[in-house]
Amino acid sequence: MPALTDLRDQACLVGIGETAYTRGTPKSALELALEASLGAIEDAGLQPGDIDAVILPNGAGSGGTAGDFCANLGLRFQCCQQCGTWRHPPRPMCTSCHSLEWEWAPTKGTGTVYCWTTVYQALDPAFAEDVPYAAVVVELDEGPRLTTWVTGVAPDELHVGMPVEVWFDTVSDDVTLPKFRSQLPL
Repeated sequence: MPALTDLRDQACLVGIGETAYTRGTPKSALELALEASLGAIEDAGLQPGDIDAVILPNGAGSGGTAGDFCANLGLRFQCCQQCGTWRHPPRPMCTSCHSLEWEWAPTKGTGTVYCWTTVYQALDPAFAEDVPYAAVVVELDEGPRLTTWVTGVAPDELHVGMPVEVWFDTVSDDVTLPKFRSQLPL
């Protein structure tokens, strides 16, 4: 198994797994992961033999977990190599210049609170102890927006434009999530 730092400049699939679109289907998790992987490879204009590693959220595959990948290499997003436009969620074509040339570029990991909603009733029992909490959209300094958490700040203390920085929360042996904290003195 390659070390995560050995995967720089390599073609990797990261985080293929269950989504709202796959729940309730008669297909197995393996069938769904295979379909998603093949679709991602095709969308990127690659062939299956071009892939150097598959990094799955559950730790399977040849490169560790998606969270380890993020924690070791930083917060990365697609950036167009023709016009420099950042984009998230990932997609094969730049919406600004229609180029298919892109890279996974590192961000500074800083940005501002763009908007949020406060959750008062947990939609899943796993989050019951966390309510109320804020589901926050952070706009990174480079431009992409990411739905995440801002920790260490009560929902009623958030404000649009609040400066934040990324940190990586290891929530289990298999999962590390990018979260944000305020850059303001508390």
